Amino acid sequence: MARKAKPDFKDDNRTIVNMNVEGMPWYAKKPDYMKNDNSSGGVAELSFRERLHFIGGATLAAFLVWFVFAAGFAILIGIMLLIFKLNGN
Repeated sequence: MARKAKPDFKDDNRTIVNMNVEGMPWYAKKPDYMKNDNSSGGVAELSFRERLHFIGGATLAAFLVWFVFAAGFAILIGIMLLIFKLNGN
């Protein structure tokens, strides 16, 4: 049983799917603010007071997260003490 040889591929320049679609990275041009222009933009310098407020806000957020975990742990311990005290009698 001999196999037939495949015919050579011939490109007829037809487009099956047009990949130039909105939303693709190569379709949209970069906005002006994303262009690599060093004359403006960059990281803003913070004053001492602004930096102090930034650090204080981040610290308060960390304490809030710590407080939520500590309160949850305390509630868990309290529930466990109640369960074990009821089962002990």
